[in-house]
Amino acid sequence: PFEVSDVFEVPLAFLMDPANYERRLFRLGGTARAFYAVPYESPANGRRFFIWGATAAMLRNLYQFLRATRIGP
Repeated sequence: PFEVSDVFEVPLAFLMDPANYERRLFRLGGTARAFYAVPYESPANGRRFFIWGATAAMLRNLYQFLRATRIGP
């Protein structure tokens, strides 16, 4: 439940907008770790979701890959 608490869909257009990605800092003791986060609120029902860590990083990498390989304007 701490890692994966729900399954939901997010529109690809939302994930392809770099403004929706946040870089956050987590401190534990004397160690700080940075991670990506993607807060999302479903327009269908107003539920709020929080994509973070490895999942958010993979989605950001997908965005960067698709942006770099885009054909046309």
